[in-house]
Amino acid sequence: MRLPATRHSGDSWTWITRLALAATAGYLLWLTACLIGKPAIPWDDHFISYIYSRNLATGHGLRYNATDASPTEGFSSLTHVVLVAAGYRLGLDPLLTTRVLSLLFFLLVPATLGLSLAGLLHVPASAALLLTCAAQLLL
Repeated sequence: MRLPATRHSGDSWTWITRLALAATAGYLLWLTACLIGKPAIPWDDHFISYIYSRNLATGHGLRYNATDASPTEGFSSLTHVVLVAAGYRLGLDPLLTTRVLSLLFFLLVPATLGLSLAGLLHVPASAALLLTCAAQLLL
């Protein structure tokens, strides 16, 4: 009489890994769909950054008024100003550029942290991705 094959611990980790990966992918797709459906309501600070971005993209440097004699620093985020200025140079709307960048970084941050965590802790990448996505949702 032959006994049925038993599962090895490696097989169960493969099943759990696949489940965690599917849950992570579903979570990211759901959040992306939620973000796409929301109207873009910019804060007034965004428009200050957009003016700096436009002036930077048109060759006036980091100035709020293109006619200012010296550069000024009235923006909140230099990175945001520079990235939106690149969008201006490409002919993109600053609100759309900000929206796309926000979505991109929203997805990249948990992915980068999850893969780094997986390497440091020697756990399956999908489990670490699920953990960082859950942490992002809770924070």
